[in-house]
Amino acid sequence: MKIAILNTYTSGGAGIACMRLVAALRAAGHQVSILTAENKSQKTDIQAVMSYTRWRFNFIAERLRWYWHEADKEVRFAFSIANWGKDISQHPAIQGADIIHLHWINQGFLSLDNLAQLAATQKPIVWTLHDMWAFTGGCHYAGSCRNYLNQCGNCVFTQKPNPTDISQQIFKQKQQVYTNFQNLSVVACSHWLANLAKESPLLKNAAVQNIPNPIDTELFKPVDKIAARQQLGLPQDKKLILFVAANVADKRKGFEWLQKGLELIKKDNPNSNLALLVMGKADTDILQKLPFEVHYLGILNKTEQIIQTYSAADVFAMPSLEDNLPNTIMESLACATPVLAFRIGGIPEMIIHQQTGYLAEPAQAEDFKNGLNWILNQPDSEILRQAARNFVLENYNFQRINAAYTAVYEQALTKI
Repeated sequence: MKIAILNTYTSGGAGIACMRLVAALRAAGHQVSILTAENKSQKTDIQAVMSYTRWRFNFIAERLRWYWHEADKEVRFAFSIANWGKDISQHPAIQGADIIHLHWINQGFLSLDNLAQLAATQKPIVWTLHDMWAFTGGCHYAGSCRNYLNQCGNCVFTQKPNPTDISQQIFKQKQQVYTNFQNLSVVACSHWLANLAKESPLLKNAAVQNIPNPIDTELFKPVDKIAARQQLGLPQDKKLILFVAANVADKRKGFEWLQKGLELIKKDNPNSNLALLVMGKADTDILQKLPFEVHYLGILNKTEQIIQTYSAADVFAMPSLEDNLPNTIMESLACATPVLAFRIGGIPEMIIHQQTGYLAEPAQAEDFKNGLNWILNQPDSEILRQAARNFVLENYNFQRINAAYTAVYEQALTKI
């Protein structure tokens, strides 16, 4: 089967998940073309559909329009207008494909008009959702807002929320564009996101199902903890807590709740033998707020180092306040490192409470502290580690995810 996969980036959460799916599909014999807005990886099998200059122009032009509406800079990238992009409907990979498979297509890659142009090819389209954008008036995560159930408007991300603000304008434009989809299959990476999509007016006529992202379990697997710590220059005599975020300052990733939970541990036991590992972009001042020794690893690009980091840790702490199906949780579990996270979004589908990790009540520092203590003080940590690994082997392996997507593709082709 010939599949054209579209994603803005090869990096980032959606980009990484997308490339893992490509590997799974190719391993099963599918012919997969990859179209992106840019290709930082420089891999020859990935086709950037426009020059870097053109893509940056699109990106900036879209951001400028949103700039005049945004409530503040903290929501600058939480909302996408999709008014700039490129028509790729005549691209050879699109014309030769049996299936067009959309993933995350924002930030200057595809506009809403471009989606209509792809629909006009009359080829089956599969759209994997990595966040809520496809069925909202522009936000990627709606939080507690449910305005997307009724054409949006009064958007909390805007300077002046009102019934006919830009969120409602985009919502109505999506309604019009989506009428062009005659053969659309929607896949959400979590049951949580699938259920939200099913109840949304924008996707009410689409077939929505859940298929998680895959991970290469032969690549992401545990390595010796002592050796991993030695390679990374980490202490052997401490319990290590790992925190990972592309941008540690991103409020959605919940760094403040990690800080609060650790402060409670410090208060209860000032001599706790703990240290923190932080991976991602972070300023020194934010790391200084943590009450224990911090080892800042920065942004790691080598897979070997990332695997060593997960294996070196005793627990991966992820206090996200909004998330779908984080790659980082999957990677940690695959490396046999249990995970502590809040019971939000698609995360409860990834962690079996007190079997592969701990699910704390959202935004509850006391329960987050309890989770850290529970994982770090397990009398037989090897049982917990093996359960974490086994969960990934059973649920996120290439063969299982490929079979699920192949069934979606075949069903879509029967509708032609």
